[in-house]
Amino acid sequence: MSQNTGLLQVFSRSGTSSSSQRSGQGPESFGIQMELLVPTRGFRIVDDQDRELKTIVEQIEYQHGVRIRLSGQEDPILISAASPKEAREAMSSILKSLVLREGHATVWQDSILIAPPRGDRRAVRILLQEGPGTTWFRPAAAPTGSGEVADALAVKAYKRNLTAAMVRVGDGLRYSPNRMRMRIGFGKLFFKERKKGTTSYTLDEFSKLARRVNNRGTSYMEMRLGGESMREQIQQAFSLDADFGDPQGKEDSVIVTVKNVNLEVSVDGTQDGRLTLGALNVFHREKSHRSVDLATACPDKKHDWVLKVESPIDETDSKLPLDQRTLNNGIKIRRNPNTNCIEPHIAASFAQTNHIEALIGKTTWSYFLNKEYIVEISLYQQWSTLSAGAKSQQPVAGVSVAMYRPEWSDSMAKADVSAGPRPWETFPKQFFDSSRSSTDPTTGLDPVAALLHWVGKVQTLLDTIV
Repeated sequence: MSQNTGLLQVFSRSGTSSSSQRSGQGPESFGIQMELLVPTRGFRIVDDQDRELKTIVEQIEYQHGVRIRLSGQEDPILISAASPKEAREAMSSILKSLVLREGHATVWQDSILIAPPRGDRRAVRILLQEGPGTTWFRPAAAPTGSGEVADALAVKAYKRNLTAAMVRVGDGLRYSPNRMRMRIGFGKLFFKERKKGTTSYTLDEFSKLARRVNNRGTSYMEMRLGGESMREQIQQAFSLDADFGDPQGKEDSVIVTVKNVNLEVSVDGTQDGRLTLGALNVFHREKSHRSVDLATACPDKKHDWVLKVESPIDETDSKLPLDQRTLNNGIKIRRNPNTNCIEPHIAASFAQTNHIEALIGKTTWSYFLNKEYIVEISLYQQWSTLSAGAKSQQPVAGVSVAMYRPEWSDSMAKADVSAGPRPWETFPKQFFDSSRSSTDPTTGLDPVAALLHWVGKVQTLLDTIV
């Protein structure tokens, strides 16, 4: 891994940090403050709720006699010290502790790509529009009379860059022994920053902005597309499309948000009609070094898409905040006869004792897409945890859409890589090659083009919904 110190920004000034004031230390003890901005690639994500990271920070504070304050993922780490030398030594220790080990930096990496607008909207500029109630920006295509055209070469370049990103990620994942899960998700990609005073870009200018945003980690993908009415509209649109038809399956699960993880438990039925919790999957709440997003911004569409690979936490780990037995004893589930969706319930005392922050009921409908992919529509109903004596709240609903192939689970299962990498073909061919059947419209296309065909199919359907 190349440690590019150009991504590191360090500032120093005199003063006293709030952490030193809280600890009773005065300006004479900590007269120097320095801010450390950790690069987003090749280093562990800085999360002020990460218990392991907090332990590391405490050790560095003790070792160097400094005070360290962690903030959000986009904020710098603040080091307060008695001298610049001690601050710099603490910075060095922090970076050494945060750097990802050999292989991780090449395996788990993100990319943001730009799909050039097509058809009669090729002559466009890219506009950054503020999201409602936020300063985050989303790209949108707008026609221009200047003759700026995203031509066929731009489309080929996007496809070439997407293929290269997939190959790069796949080459690293070959050596990962962990169980992984891969999904293609649909949402809206927002940027935190833009060129000062500029909201209108050419395709080339916007691509440069996307690269900068990617390096700094100042973007996020909003995966919730709407509420219950959006779910109904999507299902209605699917039922009218010959490539989808009626749902082929339905599954329920419960998600418990606690500390730094989401515990997702399937809901099983018993012979006497009771609902109980089944298999458990545990995922990091925030992005970790064991997840990767390859996101594509689509300015001429209402929805962008992302290829997401993540590695669940081993559910047998004794350090998990809650085990399956505890969850089963503390969560009661019933099915709402009006919506036919599950409604999990927990006592306020159970939530407080186990530091549960939110409880989510999830119902997923599955659709076959041309017998190649399964497209999932998931309805989430989230209840904020209740304190003792608080009134029950109505859940907040959200819907998401994801796509995957059933055979991916086998390829992504745990593997013994001690004797060599997973026996994969190139990543695109391994996962996205067409079926070659006579009825498959992607027959004859290369794997990435075949994937983009089906991604475009879902995007087009979603874009018909107002």
